[in-house]
Amino acid sequence: SDSELGMQFFDLDPEHWVETYKRNVVSCLNLAAYFSPQMVERGWGRIIQVTSGLSFYPIGLQGDYAASKAALNNFTFNLSQSLRNTGVTANGVSPGMTVTPMLEKWLADIATEAGKEPDPRVGERIVLDEMIKLTVDRLGQPSDVANAITYLASPLADYINGTTVRVDGGGSTSVH
Repeated sequence: SDSELGMQFFDLDPEHWVETYKRNVVSCLNLAAYFSPQMVERGWGRIIQVTSGLSFYPIGLQGDYAASKAALNNFTFNLSQSLRNTGVTANGVSPGMTVTPMLEKWLADIATEAGKEPDPRVGERIVLDEMIKLTVDRLGQPSDVANAITYLASPLADYINGTTVRVDGGGSTSVH
C-alpha cells in the first residue's frame, strides 16, 4: 500500500543517507577535483557522471539513492559552469532500467511471482507489458549506456556541456 511505501522511505536512518551521498556524489567530486586540473592544462577533457533515471522520476523507494543521483545531476551542471571556456566538458548519462545481473535476478523473481518459470526474459516481458511504459519494446542493455558515454567522451560532443542525457528507452515521465 502507499502508506507502507511511505514508511519504507523513513526506514533508513540519516547516516545511511549521508553514506549514500558520499558514495554517489562526494566520490565524483573527488575524482573531478583530481583529474580536471590536468584536463584544463591540456585544454581538453571530458567528465562524465553516471546518474540514474530515478534522479528524474523517483518512485518513492530508494529515496537516498534517487536524491543522491539528482544531486549528481546538479553537481554536473555546476561543474560544467565552473569549467567554462577551458575545453573540458561535464555531462551525465542517466540510465533507465538496464539489464544487469542484479536486475536479471529481480526479473526472474517477477516471473516466479507471476507463476511462470524463473526466466529473466519472461520477467522482462511482464515488466514491459504490465509495469513500465517505454517507447521501445525492450529494457536497456549496458551497451546502450556505454554508447552514450562513448559519444559524450568523443570530440564529436564538444558542444554538449552541462546536461544529463537520459538513456531510458523513452521511459521518461516528464520533459526536462
